[in-house]
Amino acid sequence: MVKQDPTNPTLHANLGGVYWNSNRKEEARAEWSMALAEDANNVFALDDLGISAASEKQYPEAIAYFQRAIAARPQFPKAHVHLAAALDSVRDSSAAEAEYQKALELSPFDVEARNAYAKFCLDRGRRKDAEEQYRLSLEVAASSDALDALGRAAMERNDLNAAAKLFAQASELNPIDSPAHFGLAEIHAKAGRIAAATLEYERGLETDPLNQAAQSALAKLRAAATLP
Repeated sequence: MVKQDPTNPTLHANLGGVYWNSNRKEEARAEWSMALAEDANNVFALDDLGISAASEKQYPEAIAYFQRAIAARPQFPKAHVHLAAALDSVRDSSAAEAEYQKALELSPFDVEARNAYAKFCLDRGRRKDAEEQYRLSLEVAASSDALDALGRAAMERNDLNAAAKLFAQASELNPIDSPAHFGLAEIHAKAGRIAAATLEYERGLETDPLNQAAQSALAKLRAAATLP
């Protein structure tokens, strides 16, 4: 299609996305650059180049791309979310929070944006704000991120029944969700259900094999199981 219409910026932007998803990063960047050569305000190419720069920790470059995308289309929620994450990475928390809030003003039912803002709050110890955002997210659609976070919050309150239900929902929604399996493992271990705890740690480690806390907890369970 691009060969038939080489000056079509949308085709170049879309092909760039295909290359990026296939881990052909240099070809992806080349396509996005060609899209911008045909249309300097192509918001998708600008946003994708920002994501690419951020993945390489080139945050000033990423911020510049996201800002250009927003200047071209202010009502573009994803670019605000991506700009917020980049600003957070350079420790400009106030500007990052403003971008998250702008994204949610534009698209209040965007689960990805809501969860990202919740995580932002959680990282700053604002647990009440984070839990509120995760609950709002779940009102729109279930996601393992929100369920896991609320499950962990319930555990911290020692409400193990609520935590178990949330982690179980998360693992049912996403069977390879390691935080849900680790959460269930902790609950089983607290209740003395060694076999069930062991199984959940093993499931979690299948997708997060380098998790040292889980490895250590599993080793202790196995050692306990061998005691007379």
